[in-house]
Amino acid sequence: MEPTRLAGVALFEGLTQEEFASCAARFQEVEVLSDHNVARDGDGACAFFLVLDGELDVHVNFECVATLRPGDFFGEMGLENNAQRSAHVATRGRVQLAKNMVWDHKQMVDEFPVVHERITSIAAARSSGDS
Repeated sequence: MEPTRLAGVALFEGLTQEEFASCAARFQEVEVLSDHNVARDGDGACAFFLVLDGELDVHVNFECVATLRPGDFFGEMGLENNAQRSAHVATRGRVQLAKNMVWDHKQMVDEFPVVHERITSIAAARSSGDS
C-alpha cells in the first residue's frame, strides 16, 4: 500500500520514513460496500483493519457500542488473543480500509514494538470503556 494512504494515522507517529514505509507495505487497501459486515462476532480472527475513509458501527450483543472513523482500527483483539471476533462490525456507506493479514500483522508488531504498544493501549482503554 502507498504510505501516503496511512499518513496521519496515530499508530505510526514518530516512525522514520523507512519504518513507516515498511509498515505500509504490510497492508492492502480494500473498498467495502454500504451495509456490509466486515467482521462478525464469533468468526475466526484473521486480519487487522485501519479505517481510511468512511464509518463503521461496532455492535456487541446487538447493541451499537461505537462508531469507527478514519484513523480508527479494529480486529486487534482476536489477533492478540488468538481468539474469535468479539464484536460485529458493519459499514455505514462505502468504506476504504487498510487490511493487514495475521502473519503481516505479527511481523509488523514484532518489528515495531511502539506500534504494538499503541494498539494494545488503545484496545485496553476501549475494553475498559475509557474511549
